[in-house]
Amino acid sequence: MRNPMGAIQRQLLNRFRNQDPQMFAQIQKMIEGKSEDELRTMAQNIAGDRGINLSDFAGQFGIKL
Repeated sequence: MRNPMGAIQRQLLNRFRNQDPQMFAQIQKMIEGKSEDELRTMAQNIAGDRGINLSDFAGQFGIKL
């Protein structure tokens, strides 16, 4: 069976790439070469800046961080 989360991620990335290709390219450069821990920290910082608890947000989708 295919990974349903992977399919959702691909759909979201494709939609974002089509809507704002320049920002998509900037984000790709920003995350390129980062480890999983570095990406997690980056996501937590971005979410925190917006007043979002990343663990709670991910939990809504059944994702445990």
